[in-house]
Amino acid sequence: MTTRRAGELILAVDFTGSGTFSTVGALSHPPLALNAAIVDLVDQADPELRPVLVHVLATRIAGRCAIDNPQIASALKYCMPARIAMEWSITIPAAGALHALFVIAKLEKAGETAFYDLVLQLAGKPSFEGLQAEDADSA
Repeated sequence: MTTRRAGELILAVDFTGSGTFSTVGALSHPPLALNAAIVDLVDQADPELRPVLVHVLATRIAGRCAIDNPQIASALKYCMPARIAMEWSITIPAAGALHALFVIAKLEKAGETAFYDLVLQLAGKPSFEGLQAEDADSA
C-alpha cells in the first residue's frame, strides 16, 4: 500500500448539457479509497487493466469539497433531489481528467466550515484522458 497522496482534484460540471463546464470547486484531501484508486490508475502499466481502474476510480468520487461560490452550491442542491445525471470533469493534476455522468448522492455542509461533504454516484461509462508526456513534465 502506498502513502503517496493525490493532489487537489478540480471538479467541473456541465449543468446545461451543452458541453460547457462550470468549475464547481476542489476536493483538497481525497479520502483513502479515492486516493488509492488514483495512485493505482497512475502507476498501472498494463493497458488491459486501465478500463477497470478507470471504473474503480469513478465509483470513488467523494470527499470534502470547497465549492467556488454560493450560486454553484445552490444549483447543485437543486439537482440532487431530482437525481439529475450530469456530465462531470474531474481533473487530477499531473495525471489527467476523468469524465463521466454522475448523480449527486450527497451534498451536505460540513459543520460550520465553508466546505461540503460531496459524494458522486456513477451514472454512465467513465473515460479518462491522461496527460501527454510533455504535459506531465510541465505540471
